[in-house]
Amino acid sequence: MTIEFIQHHTPYAKGDIAGVPDEEAKALIEQEVARAYKQAAVRPEPETKDAPAPENKMVKSAPQKK
Repeated sequence: MTIEFIQHHTPYAKGDIAGVPDEEAKALIEQEVARAYKQAAVRPEPETKDAPAPENKMVKSAPQKK
């Protein structure tokens, strides 16, 4: 079972998410050390567009000094 720790419980810290055997998970939930973890729905990546290439402002042939 996947659980999220709501209190420090060696070797886990508050906020850690771990997979543990069901019996151990139930005991930790009853002790109010952890809660069942429900993964949030994954949002799709936003659609991106390529940025336009920068304008080339290099001088191709500079006038020569005399």
